[in-house]
Amino acid sequence: MSSATIPPTLAFGVALTCGLFVGLTAHVALINAGWGLGAFLHDIVQRPPMSLRSAVAWWLIAAVAFAASGVTTTLTGRVRMRPLTGWIFAAGTAGLAFAGHASQVPPGVSAGTTLALHLAAAALSGLMALAGTYVGIRLLQGTRRNG
Repeated sequence: MSSATIPPTLAFGVALTCGLFVGLTAHVALINAGWGLGAFLHDIVQRPPMSLRSAVAWWLIAAVAFAASGVTTTLTGRVRMRPLTGWIFAAGTAGLAFAGHASQVPPGVSAGTTLALHLAAAALSGLMALAGTYVGIRLLQGTRRNG
């Protein structure tokens, strides 16, 4: 079974889902660590360090989702590395479950704003996971042509 080829649609779906889960896990973990993702909604003039931390948090979410989906795509395409893909997927799912239990609404932020931030983080994670999957597929195609 290890030498069987995986359908491209399945590999694409696994990588996209893995990137999304890992990105959302990073989102919840950053909120629990006190990195205010909604600091840009407040007065930027009064608290510039908070808006910088908010920007860094958004970039971290994007980078983690991109990297996780790219690595998963690359590992799924290599026969000997497929067990690692399952471990990455399981780690993203478990991380999302553990982080979800510890999540809380930041003080001073309304429920509507919190919902908008969560949906924006999910959209960012999904888009970056899609981009990471695309890059991973392109790298695999280049590797197969050259070697």
